[in-house]
Amino acid sequence: HITSQQPDEERQRLGSAAAAQTRAAMVASTFEKLDRERQAALRHIVMKEDGMQEQEKARELLKEQLSTFCAMPSLDPSAKVLRTQQELSTYLRATPDLSGTAPVRLDLTRSRLTELPPQIICLTTLSELILVGNQLKSLPQELSMCASLKFLSLGCNLLDSIPDLGALPLWHIGLAYNRIDDAGLLSVLGNLPKSVLSLDLCTNMLCRFDGVVSTLDLSLPALSHLSLEGNPCCLRPAYRSSLLGTVFGARLAMLDGEAVMAGERSAEPAAEPTPSEDVPGTTESAPADANQETQSSGESNGAETTDSAVLRLVLSTLDGLTEQGPSADAAPADGAEAPQAEGAPAVPRDRVRVRCSLLGVDRCSEPVEWAPAVDMAASFELTLPRTTALRDLLLVRGTDFVLEHLRPVLSTDEAENTAGQAPGAAAKAAPSAAGGGAAPNAEAADAAATEAFFDTFELANLNVKWRDLCYGASAQTQRCEAAVQLPPKARRGGRKPKVMPPFNVSLNATIEIVA
Repeated sequence: HITSQQPDEERQRLGSAAAAQTRAAMVASTFEKLDRERQAALRHIVMKEDGMQEQEKARELLKEQLSTFCAMPSLDPSAKVLRTQQELSTYLRATPDLSGTAPVRLDLTRSRLTELPPQIICLTTLSELILVGNQLKSLPQELSMCASLKFLSLGCNLLDSIPDLGALPLWHIGLAYNRIDDAGLLSVLGNLPKSVLSLDLCTNMLCRFDGVVSTLDLSLPALSHLSLEGNPCCLRPAYRSSLLGTVFGARLAMLDGEAVMAGERSAEPAAEPTPSEDVPGTTESAPADANQETQSSGESNGAETTDSAVLRLVLSTLDGLTEQGPSADAAPADGAEAPQAEGAPAVPRDRVRVRCSLLGVDRCSEPVEWAPAVDMAASFELTLPRTTALRDLLLVRGTDFVLEHLRPVLSTDEAENTAGQAPGAAAKAAPSAAGGGAAPNAEAADAAATEAFFDTFELANLNVKWRDLCYGASAQTQRCEAAVQLPPKARRGGRKPKVMPPFNVSLNATIEIVA
């Protein structure tokens, strides 16, 4: 606070310092955005999120992106820009005395570095260092000798720690797409200067939300720009409002590349809905303690958290099936109706169902009759450990929805063999044979008996990624598609099997983060 009693020189000095800090924050914000765009584009190519398999196309796209990033403006327009190690060596040979020279911007993006070039420590005027997209596992302590370094971008590497950089005048440091976990976060932040204004930690291995927020609050008191999305800790309902509702979040001016609005600070975090206990329209293929087993296995394999996420998966419409199921024309060669033995159960129609598995927890929808447009009406919840394995499943590998065809196998001869035995009677006998348990109700018994007259075949595997969930959204709806080629259909009378034309199916699915 500047008072009228202070000398003019003191007020001018303080005013200049405040203006410089404001300019620094604006510059850091601009370069944080550019740095995030660079990292996202490089990661997009590495992960091939759109299914681009041709390596030549990938290299061409990468070349175009790099040419754009190399033209990125500098903090200082007068800075000398170096883009290769050869340019760095040539510059150092031509300029043995760096005192009084212009600031240097060194951009070694995608240079296949496994260690930092030793010449870098000779750049006493180095103000910007960009090492995005290399294979660095560690950095030398000598990096702290670059006393003019203000902008440090280390995204898309293999770092889980950094050396002590507390003496550097850093404004922004980018650590996105590395291997920083909850255990190493305190050490990483402790090695940064307290004056850091902008920090990019997106898509690391941070899983414990409360621990991450408290560590940031204690370690970087001047931080005003933070990128955290893409970490497992962000897989929670109302992630953004939850973070901004903390004491630490109250001082942020920008979160995940978006400016914090005044209304967001005053808004209360959304209440987390209570997971429902009974979910209709599903069949649980995993044992009752599957979730506990998954979590235990995750911890034994070095998982980063004991926290759990509750996901609600909803399967709505399935479109694209043929008018009739593959078994619809199983009639005699002469076209006459197949005789049906008196008392035999009716031959059921083709059915379909959807099966999925997330981190070893299987879920399956109830079978529904084959039709061009099917309402699956399936909804179920899964409690999974909030770890990098869950994040990678949603973001990188995607979830697989296996569309299964339940083909009826009850022929006329089989019907005659089962004549006189009602489906419910056959199912009621099963519990006593298995161990004398109580007989199920009639509907369950008939369903179990009918199930025995179906063969199951896989029709298609529909894979879909859930990027929005990993980047702050509480729910996401996807439409996944796949091509289906049915096997040739056998025909009676020794005729040649009928080749079935291919067709495409699509499934609408929604995942909501409940807790």
